[in-house]
Amino acid sequence: MQFNISKSSFNSALNLVSRAIAVNSPLPALSGIKLELSEDELTLTGSDADLSIKKMIPANEESNSLDIKEPGSIVLEARYLLDIVRKMDSDIIHFEIVDGTLVKISGNAVQFNLNGTRASSYPAIDFSTPEMQFSIKADELGTIINQTLFATSDKETRPVLTGINFNYNLQELMVVATDSYRLARKHVLLSSIDTPFNATIPRKVLGEITKVLDEEENMLIAIDHKKVQFINDHNVVQSSLLDGIYPETNRLIP
Repeated sequence: MQFNISKSSFNSALNLVSRAIAVNSPLPALSGIKLELSEDELTLTGSDADLSIKKMIPANEESNSLDIKEPGSIVLEARYLLDIVRKMDSDIIHFEIVDGTLVKISGNAVQFNLNGTRASSYPAIDFSTPEMQFSIKADELGTIINQTLFATSDKETRPVLTGINFNYNLQELMVVATDSYRLARKHVLLSSIDTPFNATIPRKVLGEITKVLDEEENMLIAIDHKKVQFINDHNVVQSSLLDGIYPETNRLIP
């Protein structure tokens, strides 16, 4: 595995996927970032088993300065990799596996060696896209989240209340959050999908989504009975849905 890449692009991608990594990871491998280099792109993955973020960096975009020398894959400890990239002294970083899982990361006059683990040690994450999909303007999604997130619960006694409920039926999406004391509800008209759905998405996930939104783009949301994906540009943010039936709130607000 060997490539050159823009420091700014690499650092931005690392910061994005590292948001999914827990401070105290349930699995040792999940404290790392998986790097997979194909003949035409570099893919980075971070996960805590419930929240997963994948970033694709294509070689055909000039701003990335991604020059692929030799495909391969490896898992590197997230905090060490981030620290090394921040300390690099050049705009272009050279990355190379020199011996098994030993990685050399170098710039102009600075070089670091970092031990990794084989990509096969990283838990398999199913990033297949659910069939039920709809598109929404990024700024509209940001408004929905910002106007409801505050009402979610931070107590794990009722896990379903730690998320925001998205209930779609008859071209209307109703978004609700409550902690039993506060209630926020927003209605959005959607005509692009025919299939009803009811899903409760963890607050942590939606908080991260607001950090990666580009107001000028659309966000594709793909959902099934187990997971939700937020897809834009070359980013995929995926989360498990919260279990449990969300409480009926219609009687509280006419």
